[in-house]
Amino acid sequence: MKTLIKILPVILLISGFANSKLPEVEGIKMNKYEGLVDQGYEFTGFANGQMDTRSITLFRYQPKNDHMEPRFGAEHISTVVDEHGALKGLVRLKKALISNPQNLPDKEEALTVASLFLKEYAPDLVDDMSVQWIDVHSEKIKTNAGILTLEGMKVKCRKPSDGLYFWVIVAADRSVIAFERDIEWDFFRSGRKTEKWLHDSWLEEHSISFNR
Repeated sequence: MKTLIKILPVILLISGFANSKLPEVEGIKMNKYEGLVDQGYEFTGFANGQMDTRSITLFRYQPKNDHMEPRFGAEHISTVVDEHGALKGLVRLKKALISNPQNLPDKEEALTVASLFLKEYAPDLVDDMSVQWIDVHSEKIKTNAGILTLEGMKVKCRKPSDGLYFWVIVAADRSVIAFERDIEWDFFRSGRKTEKWLHDSWLEEHSISFNR
C-alpha cells in the first residue's frame, strides 16, 4: 500500500488528471496528452522542426498570467510530438516539484515509475529496453528569487534493437519531470547528435521562434 501511495502521482498524470485543453496543430490531435499539462498552465506557442530526419512539433506551456512570450529557463511544460502523433519528449520544469533530495525515490522505485510511464506513452520501448544507469539528475529553473535546482532520479536506457537512448526523470512526488526518446549519441565527438528540442539553451542558441 505504501508503494502504491508513492507512485499515485504518476498514475494520476497518466490517467489525465490535469484538464488543460491542448491545441490541434497541422492535424496532430493532442487529446491523448492532456494529462501531461498541469492545471494552471496555458498554451504559449508551438514550433515546427526536425529531430534527426523526422518532422516534429514542440508545444510549450507556461504558468497562467505569465508572459505570453517564451521565458527561456523559467517554469514551463513542453512536449515534442512527431509527424505521426507519437510522443518524443516531455519536460515539466516546475518549482512545485522541488523537494529535499532525501525525498527522491530509490533506484527500484524510480524504475517502477518510469516503466509505468513508458507503458502508457511509449509502449514499444518496454520490451526494447536495457537500463544503463539510474542516478540523481538536476535541472535549473530561473525565478524572480534566483536560480533554483530541481532534482530527480534519472533512469537512462538504451534500445538494443537500434542503439538509440531514452530516459525518464522521476520527481520526489513520483511524477515525471522529463522524458526523451530516440536519442542518437555521437561517440566520436562524445556528445549528443539528436537535436535538443526540450532544452531552452539549445532553443536560444538556434533562435527558435514560436507560433500561436
